[in-house]
Amino acid sequence: MERDHPGLSIRRQCELLGVNRAGLYYEPVGESEENLLLMRLLDEQYTRAPFYGSRRMTEWLATQGHEVNRKRISRLMQVMGLEAVCLRSWIGHLRDLVGFLKDNSDWLVKFGEQCR
Repeated sequence: MERDHPGLSIRRQCELLGVNRAGLYYEPVGESEENLLLMRLLDEQYTRAPFYGSRRMTEWLATQGHEVNRKRISRLMQVMGLEAVCLRSWIGHLRDLVGFLKDNSDWLVKFGEQCR
């Protein structure tokens, strides 16, 4: 994109490139100082307790004197790429196992007889 192109206006260049002109002038706003402080605290706590999700992080921040909304903490954790390490994957496996056992109850009976 050349702003001072003699033959093509900015409008025409944006049209040819398929770009919205508003996006040309948009300048993203960075995080506030308060958010940067919260992100630093979240990072420190995450290294100590990686199993904390946004709810527990919000509770922990409240004990540190920072009353903030859980949705804000969730957004900041997402921006930082933090996700609670939990047994979420096990839940899916358990659901699959329960579904399998419901569908194949005769297999479960045979398995039980073999274990006696």
